[in-house]
Amino acid sequence: MKKIVLLALLCCQFTFSQEYEIGALTNLERTTFISPDNSYIRISNSGSGPGTKSEGYDTNLSVGMYFSYFYEIDEVFSAELFVTKTSAANLEDFSYTSINFIPYYSFNPFESYFDLGNFLVTIGGGVAYMLKSPNLYLDTTKERKFDIPMKLGISYRYKNKFNIEIGTHTSFTEIHKDKIQRGAHYLGIKIPLLKYD
Repeated sequence: MKKIVLLALLCCQFTFSQEYEIGALTNLERTTFISPDNSYIRISNSGSGPGTKSEGYDTNLSVGMYFSYFYEIDEVFSAELFVTKTSAANLEDFSYTSINFIPYYSFNPFESYFDLGNFLVTIGGGVAYMLKSPNLYLDTTKERKFDIPMKLGISYRYKNKFNIEIGTHTSFTEIHKDKIQRGAHYLGIKIPLLKYD
C-alpha cells in the first residue's frame, strides 16, 4: 500500500507544474461609464429595452497584487486585488474609486488544435467595493457599494520576468440604480516578487 501511495505522489509531482507566483500588478486603463440610451431599442431573446451608450473614455491607472497557481503550463488559476479609479471623458468631476478582487482562469482554448506558446486567454469575475463615489449629480440613496466586475483578456508570460495582459473589465451589475455600469479596456503588467517552483 505504501508503494502505491508513493508512486501516486511521484506521478503527481511530474504531471503537474506545482508552481506558485505572487507579485505586483499595474494596469493602464481606459475607463468609462455605460448608461441607458433611450434613442434606440435593443431587442434580445429575453425581450426588448433601451439601448446603452458610453460616456467617453478617460485614462486611469490601477495598482495592486496578484497570486497565480500554475496547475499546468497552459492552465493557471489566479486572483488579483487592485485599486482603480473609474471616470469618463463626458462626465467631469464624476468618478468612482474601488477595490476589486477578481479570481480568474487562464488557459489555451485551442489546445486540441495548436499550441499558443506563452499566450493564454484569461476569464474571470469577482467583487468590487466602492471606496469613493461622486456626490454631485446622482441621488446617493440609489448608489450601490458593491458590484460584480468581469474580466476577459489575453496574457503573455515571460517566465520569471513578467506577464503582459490586454483585455477588458466590465460590470455585470450596476453601481447605481439608474442602471449605470463601469467599463474599462486595459493594458497591464504583472511582475513576480515571490516564486515557488
